[in-house]
Amino acid sequence: VVAARPDQMYGWPGLASCRNGDLIAVVSERKNHICPYGRIVMSRSSDKGATWALPQEIFNSEMDDRHPSVVALSDGTLVCSFLTVNFWMDHAGEVPDWGPRAARVPQRLLDEALGDWLVRSFDGGRTWEQVSHRMPHGGSLHASPVALSDGSIVCFGYELDRGAVQLHFYSSGDRGESWQRIGAGPAASPVTGKFAWMPWQLARGKEVTTTPLSMRSIVELSPGNLLAVFGGPGGFLFDSRSGDGGRTWSEPRQLSVWGFPPQLLKLRNGALLCSYGHRREPWSVRGVLSHDSGSTWDLENAFAIDQWDDKPDMGYPVVVQTGDGDLAAVYYCSRKPTVPGQAIKDMAPGSSPEGLLCRRIELR
Repeated sequence: VVAARPDQMYGWPGLASCRNGDLIAVVSERKNHICPYGRIVMSRSSDKGATWALPQEIFNSEMDDRHPSVVALSDGTLVCSFLTVNFWMDHAGEVPDWGPRAARVPQRLLDEALGDWLVRSFDGGRTWEQVSHRMPHGGSLHASPVALSDGSIVCFGYELDRGAVQLHFYSSGDRGESWQRIGAGPAASPVTGKFAWMPWQLARGKEVTTTPLSMRSIVELSPGNLLAVFGGPGGFLFDSRSGDGGRTWSEPRQLSVWGFPPQLLKLRNGALLCSYGHRREPWSVRGVLSHDSGSTWDLENAFAIDQWDDKPDMGYPVVVQTGDGDLAAVYYCSRKPTVPGQAIKDMAPGSSPEGLLCRRIELR
């Protein structure tokens, strides 16, 4: 257990390996899955994930800060990205103290605070910037951004154009201070509706037309050659490739992997690992390997990183390779109601640890 406190939830973690071998885990600490109290905290392990320091606050805005990710750059800089939302305001009438809180939130605050942000550390995570930098909308979603071999960091993001939310690809050459749109994302048949994920931020809860591809992960196969894997229709993963550094992308291809969301990791032996949440029987976080740069995936030898007998709020695994070649994975488990007062279904409190969890994986 990396982090756990009574009456707190930990969700949607990120993980990075520092140059000195320390592991840095970031996570949203909060009361419930949806609430106004989310803040971004980090914990450090100096023994490859065996033990962890107490969580320390990185960022805490007036809104709900969630979905953090962290990437270690080649110069030692740590970049922590996160998403600030006000989903809780849709439930303000359900929780006694949320209604008055929502009534005090001016539109100016929403305009200033909502969206994707990043802060950086230049001393291995001991201190962090106090002023955050704005990212492309959706650029922080799960294990994003990622660092490339040329020193840049890249991500997908969304823009609202004439009532439609479009997917684009972005790059930053100054460690996240500024971003440039360098190409459109993969083209997929659009869907129309009200969405609980990123288009909600741009449409502010209104019906929009957008891509069905949602949370995703990017890996650099070689300079200029990128592979992206997305969550998509039917709960399956979809992939797309770029041979020109993200300026153009291939038509999305449905994989035989069912799960959400994915995280890609290129191992030192050249294999790719895709970790993902599996929110149906058996309730688990899983991993599957590819030995041909993602053309095929070895589903016959897919493995469970962790597994539950009940159906908790869980998943979002992120995996890194440690100095000894083995793997460390972080993910979360919670059995708290989505919002205070809601019934908890299909869960068995106390049946396994809750909080931010870590599992070591031996490669053989």
